[in-house]
Amino acid sequence: MSQLTDLDADCFFRAGDDGTYEGGPAHSRPPSKPRNQIDDETRPESRAEAVLARRAKLTKWVAVVVVVLALEFALAVAFR
Repeated sequence: MSQLTDLDADCFFRAGDDGTYEGGPAHSRPPSKPRNQIDDETRPESRAEAVLARRAKLTKWVAVVVVVLALEFALAVAFR
């Protein structure tokens, strides 16, 4: 079992106080994208448009399924 020296403890606590430990506030971070260079897919407007387009497409599919089921039911009742 290794023993920590006073120098190791001082370095450890100094890094904690300075925030220079990995992930600490003073640790270097990768640069983030500027607000004006955000991808189009992440913009709320384009996401809303995509959601509305998907909703319209799914509404059409649901309408087709409902009509087909209603016709099948009507035919089953008529030819019984």
